[in-house]
Amino acid sequence: MKSVVKSVVKRVALIVALFAAPHPGTAAERARSVPEATGFIQVIGDYHREIRSNGLTDVVDRSGVQIAGGTGFVVSPHGYVLTNHHVIREGETVAADGDSEIRTTTRISRIQICLPAPPGTPRGVRVPCAQASVYFSDPDMDLAVLYMGGSDLPYLALGDSDVVAPGQGVDVWGYPFGGKLEIGREAALDTAPGVSATTGSVAALRGDDTGDVRFIQINANVNPGNSGGPVVDRDGFVVGVTQSRLAGADGIAFAVPVNRVKTFLESHALDAVLNARRLHLGPSQTLASKGVTLRLPEEIADTAPLRTRIAGAALPAETEFRVDRVITPWSLPELERSLVRGQTFEPAVMSEFARFSPTDPGLRMGRAIGVTADKRELGMFYAILDLGEEKLVARYIGPLVQLAYNESVIRESLLSLEARPLISAPLPAVDRMEWFGHALEDLTVPVPSGWLVEPRGPSPCPGLAAPASSFGMSPAQDFTVALRMAIWPGGEFTPAQGAAACSDGRGRGASGAYAQRQEWLGVSYVIEGLFVTLGSTRIVRLEALAPESRSAYARAALEAWARKLQ
Repeated sequence: MKSVVKSVVKRVALIVALFAAPHPGTAAERARSVPEATGFIQVIGDYHREIRSNGLTDVVDRSGVQIAGGTGFVVSPHGYVLTNHHVIREGETVAADGDSEIRTTTRISRIQICLPAPPGTPRGVRVPCAQASVYFSDPDMDLAVLYMGGSDLPYLALGDSDVVAPGQGVDVWGYPFGGKLEIGREAALDTAPGVSATTGSVAALRGDDTGDVRFIQINANVNPGNSGGPVVDRDGFVVGVTQSRLAGADGIAFAVPVNRVKTFLESHALDAVLNARRLHLGPSQTLASKGVTLRLPEEIADTAPLRTRIAGAALPAETEFRVDRVITPWSLPELERSLVRGQTFEPAVMSEFARFSPTDPGLRMGRAIGVTADKRELGMFYAILDLGEEKLVARYIGPLVQLAYNESVIRESLLSLEARPLISAPLPAVDRMEWFGHALEDLTVPVPSGWLVEPRGPSPCPGLAAPASSFGMSPAQDFTVALRMAIWPGGEFTPAQGAAACSDGRGRGASGAYAQRQEWLGVSYVIEGLFVTLGSTRIVRLEALAPESRSAYARAALEAWARKLQ
């Protein structure tokens, strides 16, 4: 087919879009409803028809008429519209009707897309149709991208067809029969007709010769004019593009899986104008010091220095991955409620969540949806792994459109999560500890042999300036016990003032001692600390933290540390 747009125009349009493309999760947001971004496509042009019967030929020529129609939907806030190739196809067709042969040749002169009026548009105000051009079309995949231009247009976000399953509910949107316009009628529409929705479900996933899913079979009524329309899941994410129906049968329709659409868009660099990027799952990796084995997307690497945490981000898509290892007597459902509803791990409050069903009873998985403080859609996919006293809380969190786009990769990553306990042996006796020197600034600080040093200082205290340096350490066999140190220049405050700033509770011994208790995830923690001066140039804060059941051990270790430091 000859393109309606010259190749130079196509390339200029893409360059403009690339420079104008927003950072994912910025101003442009997906449509609040599917109809907002679902348009009626009119193909206007000329046709030449020859009807041959009984040796006679009847010729009909018409110009400037609708020669085809269908549905399309906006996939980018910059005005890129997805539809089927056959909706905008031109050329020659031959059909038989009894003894007659009908040969029709069509040529496209223009394409226009009619979008519904935005919400809040006054009654009676008509939204004119916009002229569009064919950016790219692939007859083998039966997909086409039209370009109508614009900025911050409402768009439909793409989901992930690899998580679609038979029985799943879907909605099919489009313009069946094109608003009752027949091919050849004069005077094309100048505004969008009413969009229609059909509720159905996924009946089957039909594969090709290579085993890949080629079509999603849907139990829904579709008709001419639905072609190119979105098939969306219950959250409004596109999982397929309506392509055809089985002739002579009701309720059997077929859609192109949205992951094939992503490949089509990526192959022509059009993924750059979407508000999501595809993640690719990497091989299994073992983080030996953290006792965890899992598969992460290639775009994410662990950067957390603490052995009880894994963290990484995929920029510019703003998708973050985090794992926290905690101790808690809570059940998996209790911990899940704290994660989703309680702001224990994340500051966002999620308004709804859905659970998945992994075969491992010690793994609880789900998805939660909420909003950020600036009203952007936020998503979280999570997995909680039960190791007895220890539990791992893993989650991907970021813009909902990005997570939905990569749901199969994210689920597979969470399902791969395996771990061993880090609490592995009884704590060594404090009076038998051996000590070695750890360099901190120009000091050599005593550290127990077999303890792991990490960049985590004491808990912050209101009214105290940030320390010049700090660190923490814990036994290799038990991360729940921690000793921590912070250093300030001498003269900024006295030990007694430091202790008062950290807690109302007085600790044992000197005036610079303090103590407090905190509850977290059903565990009572004891924090005890001590401010001391080192000569006239430094003031040092020593702190011990442990669950109440291990607090006596932590206190003894703190006292031994203070003696070693003097």
